[in-house]
Amino acid sequence: MEQLTKHKDWIVEVKWEGSILLYFARIANNLFARISPVRITWRILARFGIDWQPWWVEVWLGFLVFVLYACLIWGSPNSELIWWIALYVIMDAIGATLRDIITPLHRRGELVVYSSVRWLLMVPINIVQVALCFAVFALYYGAQFEPPIVDANTAVYFSAVTLSTLGYGDIKPLCWSARTLVSFELLAFLLFFAIKLPIAVGMIKVKEEPEGWL
Repeated sequence: MEQLTKHKDWIVEVKWEGSILLYFARIANNLFARISPVRITWRILARFGIDWQPWWVEVWLGFLVFVLYACLIWGSPNSELIWWIALYVIMDAIGATLRDIITPLHRRGELVVYSSVRWLLMVPINIVQVALCFAVFALYYGAQFEPPIVDANTAVYFSAVTLSTLGYGDIKPLCWSARTLVSFELLAFLLFFAIKLPIAVGMIKVKEEPEGWL
């Protein structure tokens, strides 16, 4: 129970402070925090008196990357189960990013850092997660591109050039669903490359606080 009290700052208080963006960001943060498998697992372990280890998060993210890779290589391109797995993984990555940025930033009025190295490590892992997720989506909707995306290698290539905003133009979305997919991947670029990465790099020069908050 002591650990549960210690980590109550997973959930932030939702109150109006003159910013509609902050208000809804806090709601989103609380939603993702409550349904996060990492947090659920941590609460279960805490009930049995098992101390949480921060490196378990990296293990979890590595497992998700492996699952996505396995789905791309060995899964069926038209599998709805794989589609839902990819959707869950990307929502997990977005939720973690919102939590890492919004919760400490607005809980104390400044960005609180517990491990700048871990913060910086999370960024490339999250980017790989997002790229693989959109590769799964691209393969699922492969027939809606010109030329069609029919294999994992092409899907990963298309996702990588889209996420990095290179956009060579050799593969083009034809239908609204494919265009929506590309638009969402560009939004992911803004979140992870334009927001989280610069903050993570800046964390190296910020004074760290003791571990204990994920």
